[in-house]
Formats: sequence, C-alpha cells, structure tokens
Amino acid sequence: MGPAEGVPAACLLVLALAASSALAQQAGFGRGCGDLGDSLMNEACSSFVSYVKGSNEYYYDKPNSELQPFVQKTPNPTAQCCTDAITFVNKGCSCNSMFAGYVAPQQGFTAKTLAVLARAIQLSSCAAQGNINNPCDSGAAQQQPAPRQPQLIGINVGG
Repeated sequence: MGPAEGVPAACLLVLALAASSALAQQAGFGRGCGDLGDSLMNEACSSFVSYVKGSNEYYYDKPNSELQPFVQKTPNPTAQCCTDAITFVNKGCSCNSMFAGYVAPQQGFTAKTLAVLARAIQLSSCAAQGNINNPCDSGAAQQQPAPRQPQLIGINVGG
C-alpha cells in the first residue's frame, strides 16, 4: 500500500490547499483584503486606523490639503503597520466590493471611511517607506475632493 492509498481524496486536497496557501503567504502575495484589513483594524495599525475612522467620513469630500494636517496628528504608524497599509492600498482593498460590502461594515467602516483611510495612508509617513499606488483613486483627486460615491471593484464569484 502506497503512502496515499487509504487516505480520502478530500484530505489530500485539504493538505495540498494548505501547503499552497502557506507557500503563497511566504511569497508575499497570499494575503487577501480580509486578512490585510483585519491586520490594519486590529493589529499593527489599530491606533492609526481608529484615529482616521474617528473622523467619521468628514474628510471624504475634502481635498488632500485639508486631510494632510489631520493625518499629521495621527499616531505614528509602525514599520509593520506601513507594510500592511501599503499592501492594503496597493491591492485596492479599500474599494474591493467583498471587503467594503461585507467585512469592513462588521468593524464599523463604510465605503467612504475606507476611502478616507486609503488617502490617509497615502499622506502618512508610510509614503516614505514604499511606493503607494491606489487603484481606487481616480488619480485626478490629488488636490480635489474625492468623488461623491466610492467606486467599488466588483468580484465575479463563479462562472
């Protein structure tokens, strides 16, 4: 009897998926928006995120020139916070429909507070630690207010 004989196929599949997930995380591209968002909200960035969330969408339609002084008063993000925050923004998690529609609201976030959070990360000291390219940002809003309604990235689940 070989090593795989007698082991149900489902068990082998679970082991293969677990191994591939671990390898993906080691390679740096396995963390999804749910994991990154949880890390931002509850771990290394919790002070920074709570402070920004406390603005209660006030800065959503304000230009970056008004948001910048607010961001400068935030708790200084740690290196781990910046690593997670940059990945969160660069992956477009602040406008990911699954994250913004289902995960973030459980933590009291709206699509607008997520948009403010992404802009705050871009304006924070994290910008000095890596390239931040927010795919959720229209690009034209550097000195102008953000769009009235955040644009969410749709995710097609299934064929």
